[in-house]
Amino acid sequence: MAGGFTQPQGKGVMIFATSWTLAALGFDVKGLAVANTRILKREATTYAEYGITDWLTGIAQTTLSDRYVTNIITSRFGAVTVSDRYRGLDLGGLGLRMRLARAGPFSIAVEGNLRLSGATDRFRLAQAGHTGIEGDIRLQASVNFNLWSWPGYAAVSLGYRARTAGPADEYRADFTLGIRPRERWLWLLQSFNSVSAASGGYGYRRMREHKLVTSVVYDIDKRWSVQGGTIGTIAGKNVPRDVGAFTAVWYRF
Repeated sequence: MAGGFTQPQGKGVMIFATSWTLAALGFDVKGLAVANTRILKREATTYAEYGITDWLTGIAQTTLSDRYVTNIITSRFGAVTVSDRYRGLDLGGLGLRMRLARAGPFSIAVEGNLRLSGATDRFRLAQAGHTGIEGDIRLQASVNFNLWSWPGYAAVSLGYRARTAGPADEYRADFTLGIRPRERWLWLLQSFNSVSAASGGYGYRRMREHKLVTSVVYDIDKRWSVQGGTIGTIAGKNVPRDVGAFTAVWYRF
């Protein structure tokens, strides 16, 4: 969203997003696509940042999810299809981003988030992996630049996410590239990557996931913007291979 940048004191942004993704295949332990999982997911997310001071920004997020999961379990006796659906609050929480240093176009910040979910039954297929409390800490670096006459920015976020209720802790590496070809237009290319730090509990395996998000933001005026884009898991291990799209409305205050 804002990379390593903090919001000015007393200023902020709210982003209201909806997304739709479908995973008709999954990546197996070797990273090959197999037809053993089908996940249809729709989400509505509210994300907000507010400048507590010029160097400290507060973060809040809530997510409503409608997730329908079908899993095919195979054995020597045949195949069994198991399905489940969850509708309700998904992962959301609070966080802080603190700027550590700024020099010219460069900015370095540290961010921490604590998140929990409305899902409570880890043994249900559609809730598994979404019932625990998560803590996230990351170091972020951002830089503003010009590509010919086009202003832009790049951000790198490296962190560690502690998870509970089964899934293993994760190393995180996220990358964002933003370019403004025109005054009101912003092109965004983002990569979100996670790798298990160890095996999880309750039978959770080590995983690896690489998502690619492309989008365009159009500024209606100084306060309002609209966004649309695509989401896709392009590689991974023991994760669904989902593809989808999202839309968002930005409000700056």
